[in-house]
Order: sequence, then structure tokens, then C-alpha cells
Amino acid sequence: MQRRSVITGIGPVTTIGIGKDAFLAGLRREESAIRRLPAQGVAAPLHDDPHVHAKNAAWIEDFDPSAFFPPHRLKR
Repeated sequence: MQRRSVITGIGPVTTIGIGKDAFLAGLRREESAIRRLPAQGVAAPLHDDPHVHAKNAAWIEDFDPSAFFPPHRLKR
């Protein structure tokens, strides 16, 4: 009897890298993915919200969900 295996998913999607190779490279750099919130850019709405007192955060900058999911799934 042959055993079968199925690998599913897109791999790790983290703040230090998307995919196995980028994630491993991020771990090897030993750099923290937590950074100061920018005044402009991806996390700017958080920075401008008076209810959010955080000055530091981690976010995934380069993640493009359309590269991994079909259009009908993006609406979810």
C-alpha cells in the first residue's frame, strides 16, 4: 500500500516573511518585525486614530491576497 500526502496552504504569512524561504530568511536575520508606526502608509489609519495609543506595531507590508486566492474568495 502506498502512502499519499497532500500539502495545502500558502505557507507562513508573517510580518518577517511570506512563504517558507522568506520566513526562514527573516528568522535568520534575527530582526524584530515590530516597528514604529509610520505617519503615512499602510498603518497610517491606526496612527491617526485617537483611541489607539500604540506607537509600535507589526504588519504585513508585502502581502497581496490576490496572488494566493481567487477573486470570489477575496470578498470574504
